[in-house]
Amino acid sequence: MRFTQIVLATLLACGLLAAQANAQGSGRYPNNPSSTGGSSINFEDAFKNLPSSGSNTGGYRSQPGTPPATAPKPPASNQLRSVSPPATSQSATSPPVRTTTPAAASSVSPSQASRSQAGVGRSYQQPAATRSPAASAYSTPPQSPQLGSTLQSRFEATPSTVSGERERNARQILSKMLNYNGTSELRGTPMSLASVVATAIDRDDQAERVEAYWMLSSAVADYYLGLAEVNEISALKQRANVHSTAINQALSKQRVRVGTALKAARAAQHRLAKKMGQGGMMPLPSDVPFTGPYNTRLATAFPTGAPAEARLINELLPLRLAEIYDSAESISQSQAWFKQVAQRAAATSDAEGVVRGLQLNALNRRAFVMLVRDYNLRISRYTQLTTPERVDTGRLVAMLIRTPQGGVRSADDALMAGFSAGAGSTAADSRFGTSTPSQR
Repeated sequence: MRFTQIVLATLLACGLLAAQANAQGSGRYPNNPSSTGGSSINFEDAFKNLPSSGSNTGGYRSQPGTPPATAPKPPASNQLRSVSPPATSQSATSPPVRTTTPAAASSVSPSQASRSQAGVGRSYQQPAATRSPAASAYSTPPQSPQLGSTLQSRFEATPSTVSGERERNARQILSKMLNYNGTSELRGTPMSLASVVATAIDRDDQAERVEAYWMLSSAVADYYLGLAEVNEISALKQRANVHSTAINQALSKQRVRVGTALKAARAAQHRLAKKMGQGGMMPLPSDVPFTGPYNTRLATAFPTGAPAEARLINELLPLRLAEIYDSAESISQSQAWFKQVAQRAAATSDAEGVVRGLQLNALNRRAFVMLVRDYNLRISRYTQLTTPERVDTGRLVAMLIRTPQGGVRSADDALMAGFSAGAGSTAADSRFGTSTPSQR
């Protein structure tokens, strides 16, 4: 009986203490649902709702009975390659490190957790032999090898096409300069280069005749250009709305230049005629100078080592050819610009602009002629260095210019077939073919 009273007293005391604690809690936390008649918080459920270490937001612990969550393995295209040592790289499938303090959990942001789940920032080791700096730095795969081969083939084909067009342009301009259809005071007999060198007695004589031939060619071109420019100025004078002193002065000066060019051309005729031993017949060039790429074949021509002059000519020829092509383009551009100036001058009577345009055209044309002459003289000198003995006429011509389309198809065909248009061949003929104009 007494034991029963003690138990009842104990239960009553516990109830009073619980009621007092409940009252104190309601006063301290007025927002507690228990103070407003709401349901009380189940602390066990609240504890269960705490985020685990495998969740997206990071947490304190792992849920009981639930294996730790692992981030899905990202696709191969999103993997970042790492250059860190293999020992320090972490596997993509290893379990996450468990933290036991709230501070550690709060340091993991949602963005970091989402990036970790997406595979960003993970380390995937790549063999050192296959590492690509570009892929490591910018996460982009290396370019396909087919692209490089395609670009290489395009760049290999493009210069050849462009060079062919530039060569045709230069040759057309030069052909027009050497074929004047108007009235000319320069008389003579058209002669080919082969006919000029056919009667040469030795190699030096051949080289001197070739030089005289190209000097005559440039002098004739200068004279014909002067005649054409006189016609241009005369036509502009007739179309002018008002009388222009500047145009009249330009026409007068141009006629003086034509007279000077005529004397120079005649002097060149006499020089070549004397070389040929035909003082009574004045020659005129019928072959157009060469304006294409030249194959020097330096290593074949000088198997034991080329002299300094030959090496320098070998380096000079492509540079000089580029200047020829640029000069030809300058002629076309200046002529197009001059037409625009002349059209404006017809309406504004701007004679000074027309005269300046004429002068620019004249300078560009003369520069082109001089470059072509020097280019062909260098080629002639190079052939003399490669073949110091007398050369068969046909083979020599094939080494200097394009041969006519007839008995042979190209310069190399002429050399290999032993084509001859003049004196007999010598022991030096075995060295032919070491330098020939390129054929297209």
